[in-house]
Amino acid sequence: MKTSVLRGTYEEKVAHHDGVDFSASVWKDNKVVTLLSTYVGAEPAGKVQRFDKKLKQKIDVPCPKVVQEYNMHMGGVDLMDSYLGRYRIRVKSKKWYMRLFYHLLDLAVINSWVLYKKNMTAKGTPKKLLPNLGEFRNELADVLCNVGISNDNKRGRPSNSSLEEQAKKQRGPAHPLPCKDVRLDAKIYEENGFANYPEDIFNMDESGIQVNNKPGRIIATKGAKDVYTLISSEMGENVTVIACCNAQGSEDIDGQEQREEVDTL
Repeated sequence: MKTSVLRGTYEEKVAHHDGVDFSASVWKDNKVVTLLSTYVGAEPAGKVQRFDKKLKQKIDVPCPKVVQEYNMHMGGVDLMDSYLGRYRIRVKSKKWYMRLFYHLLDLAVINSWVLYKKNMTAKGTPKKLLPNLGEFRNELADVLCNVGISNDNKRGRPSNSSLEEQAKKQRGPAHPLPCKDVRLDAKIYEENGFANYPEDIFNMDESGIQVNNKPGRIIATKGAKDVYTLISSEMGENVTVIACCNAQGSEDIDGQEQREEVDTL
């Protein structure tokens, strides 16, 4: 088509190959526009409004059907690329089919988000309450991670076995319980006559004390490359202290003779 033709002029050529009909349409707008389609052709042509510089007003110009369909549905690819650029699976892989799989997975998530918004809008949900793409992906990931996990809460008081399992999950492997006599030491106190004499019940514990309490910070000029630090000898020695006293707090054990007595207990 020549560029000197009037605005709104169009031509159409039709071909048939391997059972598929092709329609090539050329339309003169500001410039010559060429479109090839297997879906629709130039007919039935419609009307679009364009501004005429000579008349200084808008006039009706013939427009092929394929151009109207293109203008109606254009922008979907650009919009999809925009969504893919915002949130994308960042897993790297040297295998080409894994990259293709991640791309298709991103497309499926975006399409499901668009359908979800349409369904919620049809139900009357305000747009302010609809999640954006990032919130939808987080919620989807949370749901997929919890698939197969039952949240059925049993009625009544939880059993001891369930409490022990929860304790193991929270605190790690459980330590072996002491023997029954140690756990019920109050009975032993009563049998041996210690219940009424707290001054005869002693407890001993050890603790480490650092002799030199110098601070661990070093003052140096800004930008200095060689900054001196405290060595182990300057930080002092750790001294182990063993303290022992009775339940009443009236007596304590110290000295070599008392330590020998403690060792014999």
